Amino acid sequence: MKDTFYTKKGFLRDLDKTLKIGFIGAGSFAQGYLIPPLKKNRSVFLSRVVTSKGITAENACRKHGFADYSTDVKDCLLYTSD
Repeated sequence: MKDTFYTKKGFLRDLDKTLKIGFIGAGSFAQGYLIPPLKKNRSVFLSRVVTSKGITAENACRKHGFADYSTDVKDCLLYTSD
């Protein structure tokens, strides 16, 4: 069975053909220069963002459209879409 994701814009993405990216650290450089071009790319799925502070992770998740957030690096490294 294929993984699909319903986005806020209302279209389905086939996750089998999408690059899934998790970010460890979401400082000003990442949020200003690295994440914006990735979130514009329809072939990229922002799966999870991890920061040391939960509020920063939650804000980055909401601002950039990540599917999930955490404060534990292991969550990002072991994340699967299943």
